[in-house]
Amino acid sequence: MLEYNPCRLTNLLALLSVCVLSPCMTSAQVLEEIVVTAEKREKSLQNAALSITAFDEFELQRSGIDNLFDYGIKTPNLGLSNESDGRFSAGSPVIRGIAGGALLGAAGTGATGFYIDDIPVQATLNPRVSDVERIEVLRGPQGTLYGARSMGGTVRIITKQADAEEFDASAHARFSDVEEGGYNWALDGSVNVPLIEDILGMRAMFYTVANSGVFDRVHNGDTANPTQSFTKKDNVDDDEFYGGQIALAWHATDSLTIKPRFMYQKTKSDNLPLADIDPDNFTVSRLYDIEESGEEEWWLASVTLNLDTGLGSIVSTTAVYDRKVDESENETETIDALFFAPFGFPQPHLFSQITQVEESESVVHETRLTTDYGDLFGDRVAITAGV
Repeated sequence: MLEYNPCRLTNLLALLSVCVLSPCMTSAQVLEEIVVTAEKREKSLQNAALSITAFDEFELQRSGIDNLFDYGIKTPNLGLSNESDGRFSAGSPVIRGIAGGALLGAAGTGATGFYIDDIPVQATLNPRVSDVERIEVLRGPQGTLYGARSMGGTVRIITKQADAEEFDASAHARFSDVEEGGYNWALDGSVNVPLIEDILGMRAMFYTVANSGVFDRVHNGDTANPTQSFTKKDNVDDDEFYGGQIALAWHATDSLTIKPRFMYQKTKSDNLPLADIDPDNFTVSRLYDIEESGEEEWWLASVTLNLDTGLGSIVSTTAVYDRKVDESENETETIDALFFAPFGFPQPHLFSQITQVEESESVVHETRLTTDYGDLFGDRVAITAGV
C-alpha cells in the first residue's frame, strides 16, 4: 500500500531549495562592497541616498575602460556629444537630458559637473582612466554639495592616493588593429613607494597612447585639369597622447595629512576625424593638401589638507588648472560654398587655412567640515558644511 506523507514531501522540497540556492548565496557573499564618497563621506553604494552608477577598479579593467566615452555608453541617462570639430572634446556630459553650456568656460553655464577627486574641471580634458580607484556618476540635482554647475548631475573620477605604508606597482599594455586604419597601442604603469614609512608616500603614474586614423584624404589643386589623378594620404586622422601624474601623502601629525598632486596630459591630432557626406565614407576629398592638425595640453596642480579635529574632519583643497588648444582647419571649400556658389560667381578656390588658439585658466578652492553620526548631535544627525 502506498502512503502519502505531506510532511516528508515538504521537507524534501525544502532540502532541494537549499541545495539550489546555496551556490547563489555563496557567490553573493564574496562580492566586494563598493564604497562611494558622493555625499562627501564614505558610504556603501547600497546605503547612499542618491541615484548613483559606480565603476570600481575591477570593473574598469575588466571592461577596458580608458576614457569618458567608454564608461559614458555604459551609464544609464548619461548622454555625450562631440564639439563641431570632433576632437579635443569629451562632449558635454548631459544627464537625463538636462543640458547647459561649456563646463567652467563661463560661470554658471554648465548643467553637469565633472570632477577629478574634489576638483571641478572641464569635461573636455577627457583624462585617461588609469590608476583610478573608481568612477561615480550622480544623477539628479547636486547643487548642495557640488554647486550650480551640477544641476543635472555630476561625474566624478576618484584617483588612487599615495600610500606611506605599502609598495605596489602595475603595468598594462594593449595592441589592436583597426578596420579601414592601422594599429592602436597603449602603455601605462604606476608605482607607489613609501619614502618614509608611515610618514611620507609617493605615487607616480604615466601613460602613452597612439590611435590609428581611418580617413584618407585625396586632393588635386589643379582645377584646370580635372583628369589629373588625385594624390592620396592614408589614415590622416591619427592621434597620440601621453601624460602622467605624481602625488605625495605626508602625514605631518597623527591628525594632519597633506596631499600635493600634479597631473599633465598632451594630445596631438594629425587631422579632423570627420567624414564627408556619408558617415560610412572614409575618403575625404579636398582641393589642396592642407593639414588640419591640432594640439591640446593641460596640467592640474593641487594641494589637499585633511585634518581630524575630533569633532569631525576638515578637508581643504586648492587647485590651479591650465589648458591650451592650438588647432588649424582647411576653409577652401567652405569659402567657395558660402560666398561664391550661392550667387553663381566663379569659385576662386582660394588656398585658405585658419588657426585658432584657446587658453583657459582657473583657481579652485573648497574647505568643508564633515561630522559623523554621534560626533556632535547624537546618532541620528551628521552634518556637512563648507565654502
